[in-house]
Amino acid sequence: MNNDKQGHFFNHYDLWINNNLLRQGLQLVLDSLSPGCFHGKYVFFTSDNYYAVLNHHYDRKRVRFVLLTDGNDLNFLSEIPMYR
Repeated sequence: MNNDKQGHFFNHYDLWINNNLLRQGLQLVLDSLSPGCFHGKYVFFTSDNYYAVLNHHYDRKRVRFVLLTDGNDLNFLSEIPMYR
């Protein structure tokens, strides 16, 4: 991972979000959930980190990918199955 990317890694989820406010807010929400709420690992990311997430080589069978968008479908980002 490049030093200019804001990848934060935790037990049940990883955050690939450059926007500090969004990342910290989402982290607060996710940290307030009990570990039992997570079924596997989740990767939350924005479109600007799409290729960094791909290059991280997550196990695509065990990880759930969540693309955070501002309402755009971004259908061209389709190399991995993901929630939007």
